[in-house]
Amino acid sequence: MKETHELNGAWEERGVIGTRVEIENCNGKTGDVTVCWRNAPVLRTTFRLTQDGDRLVLDLKARGLRYEHATSDYAQVTSLIYENGTLALTKNFPFSGEDTERLTKTAQSRYGDYTIRDEMLPALKGVWTDEDGWLKMKISGDTLEINDGYRTKIHVMHANRPGEPDGRFYLFDQDPSAYDFRGFARPVYDGEALHTILMVCDGPSIEVTLHKQG
Repeated sequence: MKETHELNGAWEERGVIGTRVEIENCNGKTGDVTVCWRNAPVLRTTFRLTQDGDRLVLDLKARGLRYEHATSDYAQVTSLIYENGTLALTKNFPFSGEDTERLTKTAQSRYGDYTIRDEMLPALKGVWTDEDGWLKMKISGDTLEINDGYRTKIHVMHANRPGEPDGRFYLFDQDPSAYDFRGFARPVYDGEALHTILMVCDGPSIEVTLHKQG
């Protein structure tokens, strides 16, 4: 069988936030695979590896795709095949039928092209409010609390893109499938203030700036 070490790693459809496949422990015969949809795992299983000409076929032990807490699968994996640097994932949906996505290797984590910078958490510790006192965010350790109610664990991130200022950081939910904080966009810290956006469905979004109190 041809070299199979290149299978290990993460695979995504370039330019699309959707399917992500993570392959681990591939030893040429077997391995582990996780299929994610928008960074939430929908299938974790093992596979056996066979060669079909120039193609490597991953024969999955389980094939059902299911959202967390759901009671039934929303689709089935028909095939998962590697060829010429591309991983082809074919899924069969009950109503729309088969669909194939072509994934390529990515160095990005489930959070995207960001680096975790949690050493910044102590600098962000405290209570942050806008000038009207309408929005309050409290950061303590790695916990973010919004308006004395909603709480979640966070990471501080720095974007890896060229030209990104060294002093700009983003607050991410530790759950990479959570893209906002109950309707508020991920806050951005610029060294002085936190900036976020309240996303409004039927109107323009509202930009909010918060400063640390005390």
